[in-house]
Amino acid sequence: MTILIPMRCLLLCTLFALSAIVSAQVYKIVNPDGTISYSDRPEEGAEEVDVPDVQTYEGPTNLDSIGSSTGKEEYPEYTTFEVIKPKHDETFRDNGGYVAIQVSVQPGLFREHIIALYMDGEDLGGSGRGTRIILQNVDRGSHTVHAVIRDADGKQVERTDGVTFHLHRNSILN
Repeated sequence: MTILIPMRCLLLCTLFALSAIVSAQVYKIVNPDGTISYSDRPEEGAEEVDVPDVQTYEGPTNLDSIGSSTGKEEYPEYTTFEVIKPKHDETFRDNGGYVAIQVSVQPGLFREHIIALYMDGEDLGGSGRGTRIILQNVDRGSHTVHAVIRDADGKQVERTDGVTFHLHRNSILN
């Protein structure tokens, strides 16, 4: 118990000292060689500098109210979710069958949501949070891709329109 009183006094004195430092005046000094330095001690020829208050931010105080009463998080709706690459009816000429797919999500993908990519109605696997994927060894011909946003339970939240692209690959015949 006797140790607690000196510790409290030491803590109180430290807080007073820190508040004095924070509110200390700042002085600008132009040195003989023309360089400028700043100090908390006034010197001859020093100019007092007005330092603005520190900018602060106070976050929400009741974090328990975030989310719904069921424990599931509520998210605002996505304003944009679309396949932006390839463009509809775009044609590629690539013998390796490489096709870059890119989706746009606004606002950004919410926590616990993933993007699943489909081509010709089949899930391409590898669902994740990325908005770009490069497909390899895609067969020649016309294909349609679309993407789906799923929540943590696998439920579909959003779906893009399908985008059709065409891939030309050389064959033995041509």
